[in-house]
Amino acid sequence: MAVEHGGVRFRRGPVGGVPPLLDDFARCFAAVSPERAEVLAGSFAFDQCARREELAAILREHLSVTAAGPAGT
Repeated sequence: MAVEHGGVRFRRGPVGGVPPLLDDFARCFAAVSPERAEVLAGSFAFDQCARREELAAILREHLSVTAAGPAGT
């Protein structure tokens, strides 16, 4: 048995099937109008994100260490 979501067909089953929470998640938004869905989706826009400076600094440092390669090479 298959289910379609967002124009994509998913096969139900333990492997390659519908993500386990997809149906539950979809039910949460069943009564949401397309206009309200756009407003909700807008809250995930990049300009709405809070920048976590401390985390960004840690990630930059890790990236620079990783890019430099192993020590002593």
